[in-house]
Amino acid sequence: MMTLPVGVPFRLVSHHSKSPAPHGWFSAGEGSSVLHHVPTMCSMTPGDLASSTTAEAVDAMDQLHGLAMATHAQLLALVGDYDRRQAWKEDGATAMADWLVARYGMAWGTASEWVRVAHVLESCPTLAARVNEGRLSFDQLCPLATLCAEDPGAETDLVEQTEGYSAAQLRRLARRSRRPTNDDANEVHRRRCLTWRPTGSYLRISGRLAPEAGAVVAKALFRLAEGAPKDPATGAYDPFESRCADALVGLCSTALTEDAGADRATVVIHAPLSALVGGEGAGEAEDGCLLAPETLRRLACDGRIGAVAEGPDGTVVGVGRTTRVVPAWLARQVRRRDQGCRFPGCRRRRWAHSHHLAYWGDGGSTDLENLVTLCHYHHRRVHEEGWRVEGAPAGELVFVTPGGRVFASRAPALRPEVRRRLPDSGGPEPVSPDLADTG
Repeated sequence: MMTLPVGVPFRLVSHHSKSPAPHGWFSAGEGSSVLHHVPTMCSMTPGDLASSTTAEAVDAMDQLHGLAMATHAQLLALVGDYDRRQAWKEDGATAMADWLVARYGMAWGTASEWVRVAHVLESCPTLAARVNEGRLSFDQLCPLATLCAEDPGAETDLVEQTEGYSAAQLRRLARRSRRPTNDDANEVHRRRCLTWRPTGSYLRISGRLAPEAGAVVAKALFRLAEGAPKDPATGAYDPFESRCADALVGLCSTALTEDAGADRATVVIHAPLSALVGGEGAGEAEDGCLLAPETLRRLACDGRIGAVAEGPDGTVVGVGRTTRVVPAWLARQVRRRDQGCRFPGCRRRRWAHSHHLAYWGDGGSTDLENLVTLCHYHHRRVHEEGWRVEGAPAGELVFVTPGGRVFASRAPALRPEVRRRLPDSGGPEPVSPDLADTG
């Protein structure tokens, strides 16, 4: 059962104004040294929710959101006061933001914003009153706090003029309001960072760059994403964000390929032999991300394989010699013959892989007659998405979707019934292969 808070006392902290209590609250005692306020909303059961009208549901969400924002304003007032007294030192913290991270499990960036905004509200009574009314989200408050801090004298006008602005509009205003100095540029450069961490099946990447460095990265990713091919099965492009992710992987893959220190530039994947040969079991990257069996087989197409013998408890008991699945001399011959990805219409030459038509783990040979060049995009289509490649590497290749649709490097011939509709060209009508005399 979901129950809304009823009868829970709140201390209303306000150092700056005598603004009225938020709508929907009432005073629990005028003469007390501490004003207590409680919401006047009633408890709601799942049955109440199911029987409520749309208008009632919207009103309840409006009031709960306002209550949450007003409560957050009081929390920020406490944060500012606690930081001003440096009470966080008593717990061994080095800063208020660090204390919030440890105490409440929030991200450091969120904690830092709490502290910054809390101190802005201390000197901006008009903005503080607006927040106490529950009329601003925190996403709106953060850029408004930036604007008010830069021009305290214009605080009242700013708050009134930006009423109804979205969080995105306020962020744009805040971004454009500052004229960066050399000191600002140096600080931005000092705070540049890039971090990554595994989260289940993904590697999550986040960071920040100086504007000019970010523009270089954005332009490179945009150009590569712009040149990505359409999905051959649907004729549509993958989402732009997905193509940007592919572009980043492509840039990094190219850098590793050109690295002179082959061992240090090697991406290590741990996989049981059963996953490589039989497609059973999962692999694991060095950072702990798990990999599907078909992803392992794709990576092993032209990777380097090193045998490691493990005991029943997972202890390494022996390490074999590491060898390339496709030797460098053979890979060069494959690239020279194919001159880029062999998928029909694909023009990619860089970031290419040597794909085994018959997988080596299934007994396929590693030679020129069993290898074709595929870019990362189409290599993944073949492995993880179940496309088939048929034909001879030295001749024509045909790509077949999981549903049986065929993609070839040449246009299909006119069917006889279509050709009969054309004006007579003077030559004999071609005979359908199905009707040809094979005797």
